[in-house]
Amino acid sequence: EFEIAMDGIRYSRLQRFLGSRHQVDDLTRANLSFSMYFTDGTAWSLGPMVQDPENPRRFNPVKQN
Repeated sequence: EFEIAMDGIRYSRLQRFLGSRHQVDDLTRANLSFSMYFTDGTAWSLGPMVQDPENPRRFNPVKQN
């Protein structure tokens, strides 16, 4: 069990998003996945990623040898 802190605006958006799909009071469990983006153009999302040189809004998995 852990706690995630967020500001009121993000909390309201999350609550609205969840409420559009489920009764929020009925939720007892959540699966979360995290992506991290770094200033050097790399990222982490289930493994290392690198920014696409042709589309900076896209990240591609780093090819492992």
